[in-house]
Amino acid sequence: MDQRLLLAVNEINRPLDKANLTVIVLGKESGATMGGLRVLVMRPGRSTATAKKDMQHFNGQIRLVRQNSRIRVLHREKGSLVWLLLQEASFTDTPLSFGLALQNFNSEMREIDAVETVTVAIDNFKVNSAQQITESDI
Repeated sequence: MDQRLLLAVNEINRPLDKANLTVIVLGKESGATMGGLRVLVMRPGRSTATAKKDMQHFNGQIRLVRQNSRIRVLHREKGSLVWLLLQEASFTDTPLSFGLALQNFNSEMREIDAVETVTVAIDNFKVNSAQQITESDI
């Protein structure tokens, strides 16, 4: 069973195929012994992905920083003081939305036989700076 946690930021009021989009994926593919952390930055006409960072269990922090028209994704293992840069790219300085998804399937599956539970715990979630925060129901 594929397991994925996706964190995404994208431009507000633009179709996804024309928007700047950053997706952070924590996942483990069906049958794999090792999971991984991957970052995908998509800009109209281009996309850039990092190599997968292998990890057995994720127990750390992820930081997403946008300054002007640059975006950086950093990772820090629990107990470490050092932030590791996973990805840095040109981005957009327009307003963004934030999304979260938890999946136990992939798009090729025709049925789901979920024998393992998929859970995620998020704590210490912060928005350090924003002009406006708007919540919306799905």
